[in-house]
Amino acid sequence: MKTLSIFKAKVIEVIDGDTFRGEVNLGFDIRITRSFRVYGIDTPEIFRPKSDMERVKGVLARDKASELLLDKEVEIRLHGTEKYGRSLVEVILPDNKPYAEVMREEGFDK
Repeated sequence: MKTLSIFKAKVIEVIDGDTFRGEVNLGFDIRITRSFRVYGIDTPEIFRPKSDMERVKGVLARDKASELLLDKEVEIRLHGTEKYGRSLVEVILPDNKPYAEVMREEGFDK
């Protein structure tokens, strides 16, 4: 079984329902800011939607993501890097619920 790298990150910007920027605590008072793509979910697009309805759903997903993530410290579990160079991470909310699971339950997974 592969061991995942686990870090704490403060979410500083929500781009859409499955992408955010966060300040990662690497330990020893070392912090970096990175863009992250959430592992295990694919929310509707805002910036290159296939339809007006997809854009509307994308905005709703972004708003829910902001409610759940913005300005909060979350646990991130690194799963590698995706095709656009963002770190692919599993996100655990402050209440210990998996973010992707919450978003699926809310109907935001494509």
